[in-house]
Amino acid sequence: SATSFASGTPTIDVAITNPNPSERSKVVYRINAATWKTYLGPFTLNSSDHGSDIDIEAKALPTQPFFLESETNLLEIAGNPEQLEPPLIAFSADAFSNDKNSPVTKITVQLDNPNPVGSSIVSYQIVPMPGGTGAVTAFQDYTGPFTVAQAFYSAGFGIRAVSRPLEPNWEESDQASRYASAFEGVFGGHLDLDTTNVLGGKVNHTHDYTGKHNLSSIDFFSLQESKQLEIDESVPSTGQRFKIIVANGDLSPGMRIVLRQVKNGVSQRISLPVTAYDDIPLAELPVFTLDGTGGTYRLTGLEAKFDQDVILNAGILPTNPGEATKNVPGKVGEWRNGALTFQAVAVNNNGSDGFSTNGTLSNGGQHGVATSGLLWEANLYWHWDGDPYNDSQNKYKPGKFDSIKDHVDEDYLNP
Repeated sequence: SATSFASGTPTIDVAITNPNPSERSKVVYRINAATWKTYLGPFTLNSSDHGSDIDIEAKALPTQPFFLESETNLLEIAGNPEQLEPPLIAFSADAFSNDKNSPVTKITVQLDNPNPVGSSIVSYQIVPMPGGTGAVTAFQDYTGPFTVAQAFYSAGFGIRAVSRPLEPNWEESDQASRYASAFEGVFGGHLDLDTTNVLGGKVNHTHDYTGKHNLSSIDFFSLQESKQLEIDESVPSTGQRFKIIVANGDLSPGMRIVLRQVKNGVSQRISLPVTAYDDIPLAELPVFTLDGTGGTYRLTGLEAKFDQDVILNAGILPTNPGEATKNVPGKVGEWRNGALTFQAVAVNNNGSDGFSTNGTLSNGGQHGVATSGLLWEANLYWHWDGDPYNDSQNKYKPGKFDSIKDHVDEDYLNP
């Protein structure tokens, strides 16, 4: 039905026609030089099972004397492209400095490509600090270290960089970003983190998680505080099957989910905006375990990723922790007052869902919120100085800076 797993083609149906009389022959086939199988009828290939190209071979075998087997026919299907890793950004100094004893007026930028040699190139652009002066450059290919001068970016600057594919079995990376600024955490405020394994119950709460630990990504396998529940601490056994679902993605459009998984020796990194991941039907989500047994994917990484300017882009919900931690519904009944919510939910050993969800509790997407089968939950939100999201005075509109500008902390410009 298709010859490549292009975007929007998660499955391909394969049919093999035998042009010979059926009483004299049968068809056998194999995939990627595996064991030959007798063809019994059309079958389906799933993109999530194939990170590289797929070779399907087929031939006719005689079932009566005096006939010879046919030549082998070959069909090639382009596998599911693997996403490139984003570039690594390094500065010779963290920020410009006017210290008369040790001034920093120029900063050298180095970009490293962590991907296989020949697979990709790195492209980058320079941007001014939010609220600062300086030009936004066009993206250009990286050829080696370069220097940025304070004279052109007096308040500081940022680098945005991507890895771009040179081969068809790769796809462009996430955008990496880093600012030359003494400010730690996200600009204009901070994000709080809550975790729990009790459905709708009490959470473990950390105020200013991003600022305290200077983060632009939250690794749910390696949280910075022992009181917080990591996902592998909450899943009851390494062989327990589960899926990852996301709620309230439309209220935090600047956030991404990053999954790292292994199956049949193939490692994959999947990174999607939460607004795209939550649109994947529940039935099509991969089934994970922590050990990869029983034909499941072994989950080795789960992150929430965001840029340092996510608040300034109105990319994450603003609310107050009192309402989020107590699970006060949002404006139209959203879970945890509208906070971005990641949940691990149980799957039975036979592959059937061991959970149920309620779509009316989530703002956006097809997943909803678990009403049973919860194994673990994490919530992220901007803890601002305004009203909680359920309050009519909270005028937040996702992606609209004007809806939050009066509550943005501008101290980040002069830390």
